[in-house]
Amino acid sequence: MMRRIGGLVTALLALALLAAGPAATATAANEFASDPAQHAELKRAPGWVTMAFDFALDPSTAKMLVLNSAGENVTTGELAVEWTNVRVQLREDLPKDTYTVHYRVSRADGEPLGGTFQFAYGKGNWTSDGDTTWKGSDKEPDVMKNPDPNATTAAADPSATPTETPSVTPSATPTPTPSATPTPSVTASPVPAADGGSGLVGWAIGAGVVAVLAAAGGAWWYRSRHNADS
Repeated sequence: MMRRIGGLVTALLALALLAAGPAATATAANEFASDPAQHAELKRAPGWVTMAFDFALDPSTAKMLVLNSAGENVTTGELAVEWTNVRVQLREDLPKDTYTVHYRVSRADGEPLGGTFQFAYGKGNWTSDGDTTWKGSDKEPDVMKNPDPNATTAAADPSATPTETPSVTPSATPTPTPSATPTPSVTASPVPAADGGSGLVGWAIGAGVVAVLAAAGGAWWYRSRHNADS
C-alpha cells in the first residue's frame, strides 16, 4: 500500500513539474519538485522523501541523505530511482526536528548536480546550509563523493599512508645459570664397639693366659728351691 502511494506521489510530482515549468524551480540552478517541499512544516512525520526532475536520471550516480539537526542520517533501505524521480524511505520513529536533504543526480549523458533543501516535522529552524546548489564534479561536496550511500562523512583518502609503528623487539631473556651443587662432605661415622658377647670372650682368654704363666712361674720357683735344699 505504501509503495503504491509513493508511486502516485512521484507521478503527481513529475506532472506538477512539467506543468509549472520555471515556476517549479526550487533553487536558482536545479529544477525539481519535492515531497516534502522546501521549508514545509509537517504535522505528521513523513514516510518518504521524493524528488522529481525534468530529465531522466542515471541510477548509478544518484544519492540522497536526510540528516537531522545532529547530522545523523535518518533514511532506511535503498534509494529508488525511476526514470525522472528519486525517493528514499525514512525511519518510522522520526522525531520532531528540522531535516536537511542532500541530493546528487545526473543525466544519463551529463555531469552531476545537486544541492540541499530543508523541511521540518513540527516547527522549522532553517539554516543557510539547507538551501544550496552545485553543478559539476569539481563542485561536488566530499560527503556526496563517498561511494557509501549512507555515509555522512567524506571517504578516507586512499593515498594517505598510515604511519608505521615500529615494532618493539623484546629483549632476550637471560637464561639463569644454575649454581654449582656443593659436594656433600663425607663425615666419618664412628665404628661401633663390639657387642657385649665378644668382650667377655676376650677377657676369658686373657685370664687363661695369665693363669698359665702364673702356674709355670710357680713350678719353676718350686724346682729351684728344691734343688737348693738338696
